[in-house]
Amino acid sequence: MKAIALLSLLVCLLVPVCAAGTATSTAPTPAPPGKNEELDHVVGVTGHYGGSLTIGQRAEPKTLNPVTESDSA
Repeated sequence: MKAIALLSLLVCLLVPVCAAGTATSTAPTPAPPGKNEELDHVVGVTGHYGGSLTIGQRAEPKTLNPVTESDSA
């Protein structure tokens, strides 16, 4: 019984390690910009896919509740 438990533990630990080596880790292609979308082009700065983006807004939000947020200004 101990041998079966040890074997199953070993398999559970090794399967994710082996599967991680075969998976491809390519990022999805970003969607093309829309016609009325404002883009900010920065020369000389190289970023990476993912992470966070912090930008300034032109006006204060009308609400901080994301459920009722329909602020278009």
